[in-house]
Amino acid sequence: MKKDKKEHDEFLPVFSQLDPLPGRFSQFFDPAYIQSLLKPFHDLFDTAMSLPFFHFDTHETDQEWVLEGKLPGVKKEQIRIESYDHVLTISIHQDQHIEQTNDEKQMTQMFKSHGKFAKSFYLPAYLDVQRIKASFQNEKLKIVIPSKKTKINID
Repeated sequence: MKKDKKEHDEFLPVFSQLDPLPGRFSQFFDPAYIQSLLKPFHDLFDTAMSLPFFHFDTHETDQEWVLEGKLPGVKKEQIRIESYDHVLTISIHQDQHIEQTNDEKQMTQMFKSHGKFAKSFYLPAYLDVQRIKASFQNEKLKIVIPSKKTKINID
């Protein structure tokens, strides 16, 4: 390994002659410097892609069909529920605006991101989609759809 470092060090005089500001040219090839340049972009994509894929559970009784899902970090205002042609769609919209200023107030970074997550469920034809009820408490979404099925008694 010392041999590799020594071979690398042989090129430093060449680079230093090309560098009008001593240390700047070699700094550009330093991995830590490159990472510091790319960090804001990396952080931007981390926050922009942070919209998770939520899991929902369904169960059914004789009277209703129930869908429940835990939505950590989501506010009620971000949730939109639609029903069309026996398809229930849950959409979650996330808008983020981040502004960072360094300590010396020499540089300000602004990031805006928009994300949308949507999941659709095909509903059985026997459900009464006109009477869908939804509640959202403690980051838990619960949707209840009454059944139109009727039990027919045999005489």
